[in-house]
Amino acid sequence: MKLKTLVVYLLCSLVMTLYSKGQTKDYTDFQTWYGAGLKLDLPKGFDFTTQYRIRIVDDASTVKGSYITGQLDYKINSYLKTLAAYRLALLTDGVYHRFGIGAEVEKKFHRLEFSFRPIVQYQKQYFEGDDEKTTDSDYFLRTKGEIGYQLTKRWDLSASAEPFFNLESMAGVSNMRNMFNVKYKVTKQIRLNLYYLWQADWSKKNDRNNHIVGFNIDYTWKPFKK
Repeated sequence: MKLKTLVVYLLCSLVMTLYSKGQTKDYTDFQTWYGAGLKLDLPKGFDFTTQYRIRIVDDASTVKGSYITGQLDYKINSYLKTLAAYRLALLTDGVYHRFGIGAEVEKKFHRLEFSFRPIVQYQKQYFEGDDEKTTDSDYFLRTKGEIGYQLTKRWDLSASAEPFFNLESMAGVSNMRNMFNVKYKVTKQIRLNLYYLWQADWSKKNDRNNHIVGFNIDYTWKPFKK
C-alpha cells in the first residue's frame, strides 16, 4: 500500500468517526483496560502471541470480565504476513468466542512505520438468561490503518483508525476504534504500552461511545534462538 493511500485512509476513517453518525451521543462511558502479553518468536517466520486482559466499565467502577487471546502470525516476506486469531471472553452477561483470519502489510521509512491490516472475524455469543442460554453470532470485516514513529531507541508513538463492517447487515460502518499509543522498551524483551482508545458502537438502537485508558505489559521470548 502506498504511503499517500494509507494517510488518506486514516484521515477518512477519522472523519467517519466524527461526522458520519452525527454529533449526538446517546451513551458515553469511561473505561480502563489492563493487560499482559507474551510473544513467542518461533522459527521459519512464525510468531505466536497470547494476552490476558481485564476491562473495568461503568466509569471505571465495574469489572466487565476477562479476555484471553491467542494469535499465530506467519511472515511471508519483509512487508507481508498472514494471521489467525482466537479470543475467549468470560463476561458478566455470558461467554463470547471470536475467530479471525487476515493479513497485515507493513512498511518502514526511517523512523516512520506504516501498516494496514484487514481481518475477517466471526463471533459467537452465549448469553446467560433466567432459564436457559441464548445465542447470537456476527461476521465482521475490520480494516486497521496505523502510523508509528520511533522517538528514541526506547520510546515509540503510534496512532491508528479501525472501522468495523458488519458483513451480515451490510449497513456500512457499525463500529469504529481510534487509538493513540505511547510505548516504552524497558529491555529487549519487556515493553510497556499506555494507550487511549475511542471506541464508537453504532450497531445498537442507541449509539455508544467509549473512552478508554489502557495499560499493557508485553514480554517477547525467543525460545529457539541461542
